[in-house]
Amino acid sequence: MTDVWGTPIAIYSFIAGAAVGSYIIAVLPVLFRVGELRDIAPLALRLSWASIIAITVPLLLHLGSPWRAYKIFTSPSLTSPMTVGAWLITLLIILVTVIVILDNWYRAIRASTIAILSAIGLVLALLYAGYPGVLLATSKGVEAWWHNLALPVLTILIAVASGLALTLLAYIVLWRVIKMEVSKAVLVYGSKMLLLLLLLIFIFEVADALVRAYEPKPGVAEFNKALMGPLGLSYIGFQLIIGTIVPLILLLLLLSNRVPASANTMLAISILVLIGAFTHKWNLIVGGELVEMASTNVYTLGAPSIDLVEVLASLFSWLFLISLSLAVFSNWKVKVEVSGVEVRA
Repeated sequence: MTDVWGTPIAIYSFIAGAAVGSYIIAVLPVLFRVGELRDIAPLALRLSWASIIAITVPLLLHLGSPWRAYKIFTSPSLTSPMTVGAWLITLLIILVTVIVILDNWYRAIRASTIAILSAIGLVLALLYAGYPGVLLATSKGVEAWWHNLALPVLTILIAVASGLALTLLAYIVLWRVIKMEVSKAVLVYGSKMLLLLLLLIFIFEVADALVRAYEPKPGVAEFNKALMGPLGLSYIGFQLIIGTIVPLILLLLLLSNRVPASANTMLAISILVLIGAFTHKWNLIVGGELVEMASTNVYTLGAPSIDLVEVLASLFSWLFLISLSLAVFSNWKVKVEVSGVEVRA
């Protein structure tokens, strides 16, 4: 029988992806001179800090005995992927905290230091973005669903897409609240990045579906039944259609000037991408829990465990930490310097 991870781990994986994805967006202008993202880089950094702290909540809730969490540091098992993940989380929390402090209060006089730390953090972020895929690919469970060599790459792509979508969503909402101009250059460049990321994600997911359709390994039939049955709405309806195909169509229409590059359009696209990212994690984790090993090479469909209290606690903690980050590290408002054009709302 598969290990019961349930909804806390699905939420953890989603927030973790958004954390490293928004961090990558934050360091692109610093390391690769992506000027179009300069307006949202400070905001992305603060979202990353809040999210990387927030992922500890579902993890501790899932442990059941959170006061024993320190043992993964005092008596680590270096052969365990979970130990490696815990050390990566800790290093990222420390590094992103230092970077956000420097960026908030010492941005002008510590630019070179921020660039060096950002480069180190980028390596750690990419490793951590692919970590869930490695963890699942090496876990005991349904090989048809988790033991996928492309999964680490797919988790990185989804992480960057969700981080960018979260940043654009916060950018549009906050800039409206504080009555600052929304940069059209940011929205257009962000839409191009999202289009490329979603195309790659869609290609990987279609390829995975085709492989599973002809895959002879045990458990495939049961898992495909889960996708068409208990997970049908979340997989086909939310992950594929609402979270991938619809935003792809909207982005193509936007970049071909069939629809205006407005703040409202990008707001809708960002929300759809986040829905797709969340349901991907949900189907990945809960799907692996649904298909249970009854005996050697014999699988059956089970029932998922959903704890509404853990779900709400994790999400509200995330929103609280985002608000705290924006309040404490308040130097995230950057005036529009690239386009100077106010986007239609």
